[in-house]
Amino acid sequence: MTTPSRRRDTAQTLSRGLTILEMLASAPTALSTSDITRRLGVPRTNVNRLLNTLQTHDLVSGSSKAWRIGAGIHALSNTKTQAAPQTPAILQRVSERLEMTAFLVHERNGMCVTLACAETPRPGATLTQRPGTVHSLRRGAPGIALLVSIGDQVTGPALAELAGDRIEEVKEARARGWAFSQDEVIPGLKAIAVPIRSSQVEPTALAVVTLLPPDIDEVVRVLNEEAHQL
Repeated sequence: MTTPSRRRDTAQTLSRGLTILEMLASAPTALSTSDITRRLGVPRTNVNRLLNTLQTHDLVSGSSKAWRIGAGIHALSNTKTQAAPQTPAILQRVSERLEMTAFLVHERNGMCVTLACAETPRPGATLTQRPGTVHSLRRGAPGIALLVSIGDQVTGPALAELAGDRIEEVKEARARGWAFSQDEVIPGLKAIAVPIRSSQVEPTALAVVTLLPPDIDEVVRVLNEEAHQL
């Protein structure tokens, strides 16, 4: 039989592993083992074991000098089952109307996860937001819009804890109904997102990204029109 102390040790180990994933997902650049050890506040040997385990499951990739989120994290998102049936058509319409890459995000385990994406083919590079892409709620317009949506379902103090130093931006986005960011998740990209504010669905946001300066009023109008279909 597992003893109570053993159960606590196991939970603590799991918590530390999840904390490492959160660190890597929210960091703007790769983190070294030394970076992670310092932030986690545990011996380096423990961190090495955690990283080795996460790497075995493809949840992290890299080496002691540079660790990143691994491709295996996308499988855990199970995104295909989370999007509403009408989502692909809505995203395609948004993409075609605005000539931008459109995507739907939701909150999963305190992170911003892309559920689905649509892009309109055009000459040159195409911007793709791959389903399963994950980053901190505190980064980018989609994350801020998600925090607005989450704020409809949690208390003020709980939202403030989730938002951290972005809480004032969340309040501003709530007041005007949309969020904007530039160079936060991917350098060079501008993002606009609107929260899906309904008690009938989990916290969700509809967003677009573009390289060109957007007409924000037009983008927000289209996003709001299509968001009502979700």
